[in-house]
Amino acid sequence: MGAIPDEKYRLLVDGLPPWYSVGIFNYMEQLGGVGALTIYPMMSWHLRLDPKKSVESFVRKYAGCIMNFPHLAKAETVVQLAREYRVDTNVLFDSPACKGTGGESYAFKLLLDEVLKLPTLLLQGDLCDPRDYSDVEMKAKIDAFFEALGG
Repeated sequence: MGAIPDEKYRLLVDGLPPWYSVGIFNYMEQLGGVGALTIYPMMSWHLRLDPKKSVESFVRKYAGCIMNFPHLAKAETVVQLAREYRVDTNVLFDSPACKGTGGESYAFKLLLDEVLKLPTLLLQGDLCDPRDYSDVEMKAKIDAFFEALGG
């Protein structure tokens, strides 16, 4: 049994979702998709700075953030975690508002396609500005992808 009773797909989620519509994760869950792994929270924001060891704690915080890993180390980490969490597919959010994640997300998509043969659902939209967002269009893309997976 998975995280949800009708789990069909374990999702690796990358990129930044539209924060004004995170209900799309609930929608994916209704279709049997569960977010098993996400890269974004691996940012080390949870690590606190120690005023008694300010330089050391800053270095640990900065070096511990996956966004600051060398590209090859990041790629190896993503592949290792994808295997460990037994993900079936990659859900990639591409937002023009975040230049820092966009390029590498595409590189990870290509790597996951090549190494693990993971299909990718590419969802595009601004993470903060809902003016170009259509819930109907987003759900239609999700429906088509899950249907292609066999669900």
